[in-house]
Amino acid sequence: MNSATPDFSVPFTWSAPITKSQQQNNTRKGIIALIVIILFMFLLYLLMPVPHGQDRQLWICLVPIGVILLIAVPLLLLQANASSPHETYTVDDVCVKNGYGRAAIFTVYKKVKSVRVSSRYIELDDGVRTNHIRLPESNGEQISDYILSHLPETAVIIRFNV
Repeated sequence: MNSATPDFSVPFTWSAPITKSQQQNNTRKGIIALIVIILFMFLLYLLMPVPHGQDRQLWICLVPIGVILLIAVPLLLLQANASSPHETYTVDDVCVKNGYGRAAIFTVYKKVKSVRVSSRYIELDDGVRTNHIRLPESNGEQISDYILSHLPETAVIIRFNV
């Protein structure tokens, strides 16, 4: 969708495609998280005490690691090979929402400390995280103006051309 459509419950809702590099970056983060979890489980297994007179059984550690791999690897492959990945954005009077479900990022306007604005996207930084919002081509300037009008006066606004 190249333009934001007004909704009755919120001023703007739209969807924007994710670039191939961002898709690869997200997959890379997932692989790193998977490796960290597996290493943590293996380290925990090695640090657990073994009852006196018994040998350490490696299969005890490999079963949960195998289950995690059985679930995570197909999901990472699906993410890496998605044909048309996109993100959904919602802008209302209180906040900007990037994504959906539990993975959604909410940025409340009154908490924003700095903003980077270009013709293609806005980055809202609230001191904890940065919410990267891709603007639609047709009415991106209107959405940008709407977001900027709701920010606190103390927010630092940096404009640049991309």
